[in-house]
Amino acid sequence: MKDKVKDKAKDKADRTARNATQGQKNKFLGDLQKKRAEMDSANYTCAIAVSDNTGFYEENQRWNKMFNSMGQDFIADGRLNLNATSKITNNISDPAEYAQTRMELGESMLAMNKYKAAEKNFSAAEENFKKAGKTNDMYYAKLMTDMGLMYSALGNFEKSETYLEQALQIRKQLFTEQSNDYAIALNNKSVLYNQQGHFTDAQTTVNQAIQIAEAKNLDKSILAIMYNNKAYFQQVIGQNQKALEIYEISLKMVDDEKSQKSLTYQRVVVNKALLLQEMGKKEEALAIYEKILKIKKGQLGTNSPDYAHLLNLTASLYMQMGDYKKVESYLQDAYSIYKKKFGDNHPSTAKTLHNLGLYYLYQGNPTKAEENLKKSYEARKQVLGENHPDFNASQEGLALLYWQQGKVKEASEYYKKVLDKNNEFIVKYFPAMNEAEKDQYWSKLRPTYMRFYSFAVQNGEKDPQLLSEMYNAHISTKGILLNATNKIKQRILASKDVELIKDYNLWIEKKEQLARLYSLSKEELKEQEIDLGKIESEANDLERALSQKSEIFKSKIDDKLHTIKEIDAALANDEAALEIISFQNFDKKFTGESIYVALVAGKHQHSHPKMAILGKGKEFEEDELKYYQNVTRTRKENKMSYGVFWEKIEPLLQGKKRIFVSLDGVYNQISLNTLRKPNGKFVVEDWNLTFVTNTRFVPDSKEREKKPANKNTKKALLVGFPNYGNKGTISPLPGTKKEVENISPILKALGYKIETYLADNANETNVKKADDAVHPDIIHIATHGYFINEIEKEGGLVFGVESSKAKSNPMLRSGLVFAGAEETMEGVKNNKDYQSTDNGFLTAYEVANMNLDNSELAILSACETGLGDVKAGEGVYGLQRAFQIAGVDATIMSLWKVSDDATQELMTLFYNNLKVSKNKPEAFRKAQLKLKEKYKDPYFWGAFILTEN
Repeated sequence: MKDKVKDKAKDKADRTARNATQGQKNKFLGDLQKKRAEMDSANYTCAIAVSDNTGFYEENQRWNKMFNSMGQDFIADGRLNLNATSKITNNISDPAEYAQTRMELGESMLAMNKYKAAEKNFSAAEENFKKAGKTNDMYYAKLMTDMGLMYSALGNFEKSETYLEQALQIRKQLFTEQSNDYAIALNNKSVLYNQQGHFTDAQTTVNQAIQIAEAKNLDKSILAIMYNNKAYFQQVIGQNQKALEIYEISLKMVDDEKSQKSLTYQRVVVNKALLLQEMGKKEEALAIYEKILKIKKGQLGTNSPDYAHLLNLTASLYMQMGDYKKVESYLQDAYSIYKKKFGDNHPSTAKTLHNLGLYYLYQGNPTKAEENLKKSYEARKQVLGENHPDFNASQEGLALLYWQQGKVKEASEYYKKVLDKNNEFIVKYFPAMNEAEKDQYWSKLRPTYMRFYSFAVQNGEKDPQLLSEMYNAHISTKGILLNATNKIKQRILASKDVELIKDYNLWIEKKEQLARLYSLSKEELKEQEIDLGKIESEANDLERALSQKSEIFKSKIDDKLHTIKEIDAALANDEAALEIISFQNFDKKFTGESIYVALVAGKHQHSHPKMAILGKGKEFEEDELKYYQNVTRTRKENKMSYGVFWEKIEPLLQGKKRIFVSLDGVYNQISLNTLRKPNGKFVVEDWNLTFVTNTRFVPDSKEREKKPANKNTKKALLVGFPNYGNKGTISPLPGTKKEVENISPILKALGYKIETYLADNANETNVKKADDAVHPDIIHIATHGYFINEIEKEGGLVFGVESSKAKSNPMLRSGLVFAGAEETMEGVKNNKDYQSTDNGFLTAYEVANMNLDNSELAILSACETGLGDVKAGEGVYGLQRAFQIAGVDATIMSLWKVSDDATQELMTLFYNNLKVSKNKPEAFRKAQLKLKEKYKDPYFWGAFILTEN
């Protein structure tokens, strides 16, 4: 009897406890829904692209306030107690209800940027939706969206794409392609495309989303986000004016008094302000910052971290405008807010101290600068750790301070640490990044190198080791954006090796994850239970496994830092390596002016490179280049260019005969061999110049020259005299037929098996056989080349490519012309797929995606094939870069239009010389010298450049 009483009492107590827990759970979920209602309606559904993290603290504060109000059952050490969440989900027997609850918890964690907790809740939700058989309803689609956005924030784009695509397909089935839900799913996919660097896809997809949303009268706050994204995508590709106009459309939708208090409005308007600042419209940007400051002040008061964040933004603008008193005032106010809220040891406080230090440094107050920079340095060291990019920025801050104080030794020591850490970042993360990520990451790192180059040039005489460091930094980063990433991916996916593909995708995932984890503080890593060392070790293990399984992976992933010592060791006593470097000058701030410097490596008396300051970029890139091009094309005697471009370099080359030359900036647009000295001789007569894309390749070039050809049968692909069509739009090149016919017997005599394509057969399809069938050692293409500098109007096709695509990608604005091209120009052929369709135009983009690893030489016997977009430190974005990415060892291309006769004579001489010497640069130089005997004017013999990769 007593036992029954006890059992009843226990059951009653259990029921009471369950009811209390259920009441607590219901209260929590009710508060969660209420909290969600206070937030912008788009926060959980619609991805927004932003240039800045405005509103970050406000959003976190709202969530923390709610969770803190729940008491200690749900909060432990200021964060959600994951063990206590079981109280929320206990006694939910229905898997679908359980899944929905975990999804809502996950969304709360995602809003607070607590990704580990979000992932745990989302994974549990996914498992239970599947258990309930609910994988084709709106809630599951919402979960797929949540997980897609979460993985996108973590930089795991492969997983993000998988989940967002599932969301898209479910919504397509449930609501059709003309529904608001489908439009939102498209918007989310467009943001991912932009992050992946698929800019055209991003634009197309967001346009589709907007079209549906407008037709269905979607909520204006969400439509405003879509227009914001469209504007942001335009901004990313440099279409600033168009972006500005679209931001205006977005803001008109949320410009009422109520909407202006929303984070959506504030983020869009800050995007616009940052764009205006970038465009130099400082007063307009300032008006926006001041307006948002006023709104934030009314909403949160003047002690909010988000208010402090906006003070920092506004201070940076005042710095640009030269209103230095306000800079100090705003930064001091921001510092006071952060210090009061977080204390000194917090990333935001440390960042403001760093900014104050740089401000005082610029103002010539080294005492206050040192005080603030050292405080920031110590705080970042403690809070972020020595591997964090912001700590590296603090190290550079001290380097700049000591430079300004004239303490060259101390500045050098700090810059050495900064560059070593940057090199570590590059080696670890660059190989796994896509082109857009590389471009974005390098844009952050490059200013550090520009500042260091200015420091090294200024102090190189006092400390010659600085010139060695500068040389090392330049050769390790020059052409850093040269993208073989896509090529590696394509080759691995094409292998159909399941294990290899799995390992490669996992390696990409780990590398992307690490790149983002290094931006977290020690506290954030601990809070999210992230073991950085373990992830690094896993990535390294995968990289070793991939190198063993894939030859292309092993050969293309360059994890080695290059130095002047290895170049010196490869050079003979009468050889030198010349790096021409163009960079933005820095003197307390970037002066807006670039300078050109020459550094020469070789077996000198001293181990450091020799240096010459060549001149200012503006003069070189405008007046001097125009003069050179004009006198060359009009065939007048050039009496000036030698003194500008070469005279200062010659004293550094005394005792040397052969010079390996790596060009930069404007030097890519001139032919050094054609420069005439005061005594009437040309540079080509006195110097044996071997052009290389980077002098770090000198050891490879020397090795290739030593090795005899190890193939029994060598192959050559010859293409010329294409039949462009019968419209007369493109002028035929009869001389190219003779050129190919002359070359063929010479190469046969050298043991080459020849494949020749002329007239109708000189088409894209046969050229692309070099990729998948022929694998030639030599590719010789005799046809028109083209480069379009700017595209003024959008709409229609440009050389067979949609103008919007060509405008944003210089690799689509240069190429070669083949049979049938006139039909494309006349609109008969419409090339939607610019990567695979034979439309008579082979773009540099298409070339870059070919597999030409077995090719020793590509000769583009066409006019202006060496032209393209020139970027300092990167080379020419055009055909030369494309063939380099494709894997060709060397290229011959032209800088200006040359007559058919002179071109075919030069090529015939070159191939005849190859019978005697396997050294291609030597054979080419001799061909130029021989042709010069017939044609005295360099216009005829100097247009072509042979460059080794």
